[in-house]
Amino acid sequence: MPATPNYKIEPLQYAPWQTTEEGAIPLPPPQEGLVAERPRDPVNELSVERINERIRELERQLAEREELAARQIAEAKTTALRQAQEAQQSETHALQTRIANQVTGAVQRFEAQCESYFAQVEHEVVRLALSIASRVLHRESQIDPLLLSGAVRVALGQLSESTDVTLRVPAADLSLWTEMLRHIPNLPLHPQLVADGSLETGECEIETKMGSIDLGVKAQLGEIERGFFDLLDRRQQLTGKKRAGAGPEA
Repeated sequence: MPATPNYKIEPLQYAPWQTTEEGAIPLPPPQEGLVAERPRDPVNELSVERINERIRELERQLAEREELAARQIAEAKTTALRQAQEAQQSETHALQTRIANQVTGAVQRFEAQCESYFAQVEHEVVRLALSIASRVLHRESQIDPLLLSGAVRVALGQLSESTDVTLRVPAADLSLWTEMLRHIPNLPLHPQLVADGSLETGECEIETKMGSIDLGVKAQLGEIERGFFDLLDRRQQLTGKKRAGAGPEA
């Protein structure tokens, strides 16, 4: 077995070097009791400064982005709130309009029903009033057969003196009419009295060549009734035209 050679390992001595323009030169060994300072590296210091500057730039950008995001969130909230309010106002306005239209329609229908009802009632009231008047006048004519003398006097006053006039009266009242006409002052003409058995007390007729007129109570009440009903019908037609012209409200 060959013999193992003996090698002596010497410890390495610290020999720092300094880089200068003339080259690398060794530094003197540190004194005892002092710690050797590591030489400053300008390249490393520049890199650290750039890194710090980059960090500050990134922090500034992050702050700007956070501020922008916060502003965008606030604007989005404001926009959403405004849109929600506008939508609510639009729905409220639509609801109010719909309710107003419903109320208006109900009021118009009620007015139409009231007008129709009152129109029917007015016709009934007119008929009732004329019926009462007819009964009252019939009783008055029974008490006073010459009840129509005033109407006869007015009718005769509107005729010419040269007109031939015939006054038909109930046969039972002929003497009363003869006496009444004899005592009427300033009568422009005196009609020829004719007893008519078809006439009742409270009825009389005036006949001329131009035509005849019935001055009886029933005839006059009939004229009054037709006048009332014509007036009511015209008023209903005018009301219907106004309602049709106004049209439905939106």
